[in-house]
Amino acid sequence: MDRNTFKLAAYLDEAGEDPERGCKTLNKNQIFYTALRHVWTGNICETSNIGHQRLIKILTEHDITTIMIASELGNIDSKLLVKISDDQIDKVINVCRYYRAPMVRVYIGKENKNTSLSEIDTWMERISVKCINNGIIPLLEIVAGSQIHSASEIAQLFSKHKHWKLLYDPVALIMKQNINPFIRYWTLLKNHVAVVDVRDMKIGKGFKPAGFGDSKIDMVIHDAVVSKHNGWFVLEPSLGRKHGTDTTKSDTFEHALEGLDHILQDL
Repeated sequence: MDRNTFKLAAYLDEAGEDPERGCKTLNKNQIFYTALRHVWTGNICETSNIGHQRLIKILTEHDITTIMIASELGNIDSKLLVKISDDQIDKVINVCRYYRAPMVRVYIGKENKNTSLSEIDTWMERISVKCINNGIIPLLEIVAGSQIHSASEIAQLFSKHKHWKLLYDPVALIMKQNINPFIRYWTLLKNHVAVVDVRDMKIGKGFKPAGFGDSKIDMVIHDAVVSKHNGWFVLEPSLGRKHGTDTTKSDTFEHALEGLDHILQDL
């Protein structure tokens, strides 16, 4: 399968030490879609107005379209979700609107045994209303420490909050538990997935290019292509600045891209 026929984006902060170099790396590799997460010194949603103006200019000059804002909204103790103000939510929504991003990552809190399901429902409904009014899709990312993290419980959430979709990151699911995420999560939740993070990790050995670890990302990509899944795939190497002989983020990004191309060649 040709990568150019694949709905592929990349986290900009993984492609270069700064947005300018990241965009040049994406252009060089014929990738024209990005997910914005960390910019310069912090999360994209905490960037100053001047920073946003600089970034939108860089993205426009390199013909890069933003498909997702990876916010940290809701990434707190789940008992504190109720204390998040409308102004805090609106701030994230406005960032999405500024970059014309159709999706935003939102968490449902870190595990707290005293948090009730009704509290999670209330939080998700608040986000749904804000997103629907602005034409944005909220993406739920699940990690081992999330308030709700079993596949069956997640499916129940989506049955009630139909505007929400899943950002599927299999590496996050195996970091603290040795499981087969393809069987335990993907097969049960793939109809709710809008974005797949393309990265890999060998348990006990660290991050690896896609297809060289235990996340089963190669099986996910194969199944998604065969079943004509219409979601996005976002390259997230997580390899740092040095992998093998690589010395820059651009080098390691291209190394990770080779891993993805190897998977696609077998399709």
